[in-house]
Amino acid sequence: MLIMVAGLAAFGVTAAVLHYLVEPYNPGFAEHPIATGIHVVLGALYLTFAPIQLIRWIRARALGYHRWAGRLLVPIGALVGLAALFLGLVVPFSGHLERIVIGIFGGLFLISLVLGYLRVRQGRIGEHREWMLRALAIGLSVATMRALFIPALMIAGNPSNDQIALLSVGSFTVAFLLHAAAAEWWIRRTRPRTRGHADDRSPWTSRPSRIPSLQAMSQHGREAVNRMKHRSEKSMTESLGKALRRRSVEQSASVLLVCGLLAGPLFVGVAVGQVLLRDGFDLRRHPLSMLSLGELGWVQVTNFVVTGLLSIAFAVGMWRVLHPGRGGTWGPLLVGAFGAGLVIGGVFITDPSLGFPPGAPEGMPAHYSWHATVHNIAPGISLDALILACLVFVRRFAGLRNWGWVTFSAATAAAVLVLSWWPSLDGISIRLATTLALAFGWMTALAARLLMETAQSVDPAAEPTLAT
Repeated sequence: MLIMVAGLAAFGVTAAVLHYLVEPYNPGFAEHPIATGIHVVLGALYLTFAPIQLIRWIRARALGYHRWAGRLLVPIGALVGLAALFLGLVVPFSGHLERIVIGIFGGLFLISLVLGYLRVRQGRIGEHREWMLRALAIGLSVATMRALFIPALMIAGNPSNDQIALLSVGSFTVAFLLHAAAAEWWIRRTRPRTRGHADDRSPWTSRPSRIPSLQAMSQHGREAVNRMKHRSEKSMTESLGKALRRRSVEQSASVLLVCGLLAGPLFVGVAVGQVLLRDGFDLRRHPLSMLSLGELGWVQVTNFVVTGLLSIAFAVGMWRVLHPGRGGTWGPLLVGAFGAGLVIGGVFITDPSLGFPPGAPEGMPAHYSWHATVHNIAPGISLDALILACLVFVRRFAGLRNWGWVTFSAATAAAVLVLSWWPSLDGISIRLATTLALAFGWMTALAARLLMETAQSVDPAAEPTLAT
């Protein structure tokens, strides 16, 4: 397995140099040399050194190297993933289909890195290994993509540009899926069996027996002991099953909670970049939703939809962690409604006006189109749901006597309410941008808190087994 991984890594490094630096097959790479350089150079470093982290001898005999290499590889991998997302979304070789594929698997790569880092900080080494394996598998899929794409081109003979684009995105998809499946198979194959499993060891064989010899007891006594053993084994088996199910739920919930951690920085970062770079856009006059217009409008459309879906995923994670406790029903539902409003705002775009994009009429439209009407409803759905979600958590944190979070949630609800419902239209675009920043700030902080609570809810050293 290690030889195969090393071979893929070497092939991926070689392909990266040939296709990105020597003769780029996508002209868009030359337009963004910094992002391309980060993706290629740091990507080559990641693919070269990350497989070494899998060598058991290194982890056992050179733990210091393993730790320091990991501390370097995590930020390197994060930069490589962000550069890949940028290039895949801004200058995709295969159009919108490639944006979707790169967006999904690039996001999964970054999520795997983040979760792997969080798990090792929490001392959960087994889960750290599994998440880092998933990240490496996705990174190595770039090499497999080339191994599929080049023979496909040769078989196609003289394909058209559209056919080449289709072969490219198809190779990406197949490679990503193959590597994801192989990673999960290997993780399950090499995962240590839970100590003290019901089929492996009985609690009556884990310690020296203190029960008198059965030959010296009456038939009634032997039957009583057998019943006691059966009840003890059944009770311990049920306890272990509950603990394992709880751990499984926490693992899946952690992935979803990380989505809430990513949504805010992603939305704000992409929006700020467009505000600074889009020609003719003036935040003092133009709402952020107008960035969905024009030739580059797909960037903000994608921003709305992706962050909305991340918010909905976060809401599902909240439900798994908090339900049916206080705030565990309406809190997740309202945060999910906030995300749904973002998706609606991205799918249904507004009408050109106020001179944006360049060449559009200077004034407001006399009549809105149907999709602009739907779009205009979206901010009300999102922001009102977020206000109510903050108030739900005010009640939750008041019950926990966490007055800092009570104040933070109440202040966020009040600020969003005042800024979004202020009666004057003057400065409304800046007010709406500020409310979104406040909303995402609160959601990001809440996601970080829930992740820490989830990590602290189970002490791995104290997990129940049939041997204790």
